[in-house]
Amino acid sequence: MEGWISLHRKLCEHWLWDEKPYDKARAWMDLLLHINHSSKKFLFDGMIIELERGQKITSIRKMADRWGWSRSKVSRFLGNLEKDGMLIVESDTKKTLLTVVNWETYQNVRTPKSRRKATDEPQTNTNNNENNDNNENNSSPEGKLLSWLKSDAPRVMKMTKPITLAQAKRILANYDRKVIADTFTGMENFKPLVGKYMDANMTFKKWASNAIERNAEKNPSKKGGTFKKPKTI
Repeated sequence: MEGWISLHRKLCEHWLWDEKPYDKARAWMDLLLHINHSSKKFLFDGMIIELERGQKITSIRKMADRWGWSRSKVSRFLGNLEKDGMLIVESDTKKTLLTVVNWETYQNVRTPKSRRKATDEPQTNTNNNENNDNNENNSSPEGKLLSWLKSDAPRVMKMTKPITLAQAKRILANYDRKVIADTFTGMENFKPLVGKYMDANMTFKKWASNAIERNAEKNPSKKGGTFKKPKTI
């Protein structure tokens, strides 16, 4: 079945939406309706958090209460969505960050008129990789990281949403060099990478967070080393 319909978020305020427990389809739709449709900043536990389109901060408890589920059922459901490449889940003791994979697919609504206009007019190249090439400053640390990714981790840069220059800068500012090298190398060596994941930045943060937690459990007093792999960085 093809095609789509648009749903207003006010649907969630209708009495039909109050019946519990939710089934899995309605729980997924509920997530889509409550995900941020624009970038925003907000204060959480004394810290400013910046969310991108397609992300939401919530908790297992809140979702369980809303859907009429047990917390373990919510966790299993989120895990299945993540395994199916629909969602990226990042949790700690205080919050759960949800990122809808390929969010724009659910939002890129184009009328027949706009489709005709796009066909009739010359196309503007918006390929992320080519834009990065044009904007990249190879002498900067983030530029060198992108150059290394393109040469040593090309599959990472072939993802639907590859690492951008701005994301590379934030990664270098927030992660140890060894964690960066090991994480991107692991992603590159993961054969189903391109088919399973779409957003390279979100995937990196998820994998890096898991690696840091595992390392902390094994070596609670040991700090990460330096990013030695690409000599140009």
